[in-house]
Amino acid sequence: MKRLVWLVAAPAAALMALMAQDATLRIQQGLQPALAVPDLRGDAQAQPFMRAFNDTLWSDVLGSGYFKMVDKTLYPKANPQQASDWRQTPPSQSGGGLSMTDWSSPPVSANHVAFGYTAVQNGVLVLYGWLYDLSRGAQTIGARYVASSVDEAGARQVAHLFAADIIAQFGGKSLMGTHIYFTSARTGHKEIW
Repeated sequence: MKRLVWLVAAPAAALMALMAQDATLRIQQGLQPALAVPDLRGDAQAQPFMRAFNDTLWSDVLGSGYFKMVDKTLYPKANPQQASDWRQTPPSQSGGGLSMTDWSSPPVSANHVAFGYTAVQNGVLVLYGWLYDLSRGAQTIGARYVASSVDEAGARQVAHLFAADIIAQFGGKSLMGTHIYFTSARTGHKEIW
């Protein structure tokens, strides 16, 4: 009799455990908003640093783990650079501009889009960055970021700042500016690295 109970109870317990894990995975995946981050462009002076900027922005946001990043190959051909690029009227009534539905509908299916542009103004690298919630058609970030230098380091700096603000909108904290300290005896003496 005890064997019969075990033969029925063990598979039932295993099935419940598998079902609970499956439900948890679906919930976690459902919480990640789909974020589109098209490559930003810069004016003639800033453009040479945009690869470093775009790589840094993408890796910071991706590394946060808060988002499902939408593959760039799915993006519409025209990317917004500033808030005024969005079309305010329905497609049937307007001949130009970008529509938020171009980004929120398949194949992109993004919930949010981050965009902007950089320029060198008065000898300073400046990023104008926006984040839009496509489901509400609302701007959640519209900010100006200033770099301490007009070079790749400055481009990375403003990318880190913009990424930190994007992550903060979803309750996260960027690792920008943090350090890891540890002790090691690899030199034969205990040291802090």
